[in-house]
Amino acid sequence: LGQTEFIEGVEFSNGSMNVLKNKEEERMMMQSVVVPHEIRVTEAVLAHVQHHIRNNNNNNTSSSSSCETTLLLKRKFEYNFKLCFVNVIMLHFVSFSGKEKEEKE
Repeated sequence: LGQTEFIEGVEFSNGSMNVLKNKEEERMMMQSVVVPHEIRVTEAVLAHVQHHIRNNNNNNTSSSSSCETTLLLKRKFEYNFKLCFVNVIMLHFVSFSGKEKEEKE
């Protein structure tokens, strides 16, 4: 039908680690290019994802729930689904615990 418009696709990488230069750049990448004040990822969403990852990891391992979970933005895609009048941003993150972070550095 040709009713899906691809707006943007960005991949972030620096070797095995993702790098966004600063918090402002990171904040800009977690919002829509077309409607930035309507579609954006808030700190509450990121906290929820981190909480979910910690709970999932605790069910699979004996690690402590107090272990810090770091999220790094890997990819961003933005689409306009014209048939149903919906704009979407899709973010792909890489996550790791404090212990995994030390091993990678």
